Amino acid sequence: MLIPLLSLALPLAFAQFGPPSQGQLPPLFPPHIEDLIPADVLAKMKAVHENPSLPPQMKHEQIDDLMISLPTEILDKIPPPPGFDQLPKDVQETIKKLSRNRSVKWSDRQASIRRFIDALPENVCLSPSSQVNKRSEYVVP
Repeated sequence: MLIPLLSLALPLAFAQFGPPSQGQLPPLFPPHIEDLIPADVLAKMKAVHENPSLPPQMKHEQIDDLMISLPTEILDKIPPPPGFDQLPKDVQETIKKLSRNRSVKWSDRQASIRRFIDALPENVCLSPSSQVNKRSEYVVP
């Protein structure tokens, strides 16, 4: 799920810190999010993120496995993606529930979230100018 956060964290990191220098990876998460994650888990996430032998899909999955293993009280402290709070509360809760389903692998959770979002009435979706809309990959803590 938190990766659920990764897919939105990387674009946010670019927006906040600019694109990485040649040969450098962007930060895994913005500093205000890194501060919320226990140091041992963050170190494991960074090791996966910086491992050049792992394909992107595997990085997503491994980082997400670490993220969803965090206690709910930590996940609740991680801010949602921009615009998420504009969605109706019941939609927010359903996306959170789908994102935090530990019994389903990352790609299947993403597909479930995508199906749910695609089925929402147009008036529930956010404007195209928002970073969180029907075309975005939803990753919610």
